[in-house]
Amino acid sequence: MIEHVWIGPPGPGNYYGSTFDLSTPGVGKVWIDDRGVEGLGTGAAEAQTHRGALQDGQLFTGWTAPPREVFWPVVIDGSDGSWWNLQREFWESLPFGQHGTWRVTAPDGSIRELRCRFVGDGGHVVATDPSIAKVETVGVELIADDPWWKGPALETIFQTREAALPFFATTSDRVLNIASANTIDSAEVTNPGELPAWPVIRVDGPASRFELRFLYPDLTDPSLGGDFEVPAGGYLIVDTSPTEKRALLYDADGNRRNVTRRLSAMDFRPINPRDTTPVFVTLNGTGSLSFTITPRYRRGY
Repeated sequence: MIEHVWIGPPGPGNYYGSTFDLSTPGVGKVWIDDRGVEGLGTGAAEAQTHRGALQDGQLFTGWTAPPREVFWPVVIDGSDGSWWNLQREFWESLPFGQHGTWRVTAPDGSIRELRCRFVGDGGHVVATDPSIAKVETVGVELIADDPWWKGPALETIFQTREAALPFFATTSDRVLNIASANTIDSAEVTNPGELPAWPVIRVDGPASRFELRFLYPDLTDPSLGGDFEVPAGGYLIVDTSPTEKRALLYDADGNRRNVTRRLSAMDFRPINPRDTTPVFVTLNGTGSLSFTITPRYRRGY
C-alpha cells in the first residue's frame, strides 16, 4: 500500500507542524479518499521552441516544468465526537502562503516528498450541518511551486580526523603529536534521481581553504574553491542550485555574510541523473567538508 502523510508548516500556532496520516480510514481520523488524487504523476513539461522564416517545423531548444497542481479528496471523520477539534486541527495545518510537506512511502519503503502550499478548498459547499453529521468530505487544493518530488538527501563527509590530539603528548612514548592539517580525499557520488541534482557544500571550521573537483571528461580545473577563514564552531555553505548559486559564511554565533564573490572557482555543475561522478576534495584545516545532493523525481513513487 502507498502511504500518505501531510506535515504542516512549522509556526507559532497550536496546530502548526501537525502530522496527519492520510492513508488509514477510520473514526477520529483524516484521510485521502483515493478516488481522484492529483499530483502523484509525472507532471507536465512546457517546450521551448523557435521557428525560422525558412524553416519547416520548429527547433526544440529545451523545456521547463510549470508548478504542480495537487488535489486531495479528504474525509474528516469525527463521528466519535472528535469532529470539532479534528477539523480545526487539520485546517490550521493548512495556512495560506506557507509550505508543508506531502510525504509518500511506497510499498518498497522508499520515501519521496513534495513541498506544497494550500490554495483553497475548491469553494466547498456545506449541504448539511457537519457538526451534526460529524463526517464531511472536502476537496483540498495545493500547489507545489517546485514541481519535483524529492528523495532523502545523500551526504558524503570528508574529514581530516575524528578528534584532534594535543600538540604536546601526554604519554611517555612520544614528545609531540604531529598530524596533517590537510585533507586530500575522493569519493564517488551517485545521483539515483530522474533529474540533475545540484550539490550543497558545507565546510565546518576550523578551515582556511577548500577546493573541489568533479571529474567530468572535459574538466580538469577546480569546480569550486576559495580561501576562507572558517572559525571553529562556524561553517561555510555553498549552494550550487540555479536558484541560489551563493556562498554564506556563518560564525560561531550564527551571524552570516554573503561571500560568493570570494569563491576562486565557481563552475556550478549538477550530478546527472542515474550517474556516478568522482569527486576530489582538498581541505586546509582540521575541520570537515560535506557534499550533499537531494535526488529529484517526476513521480511520487
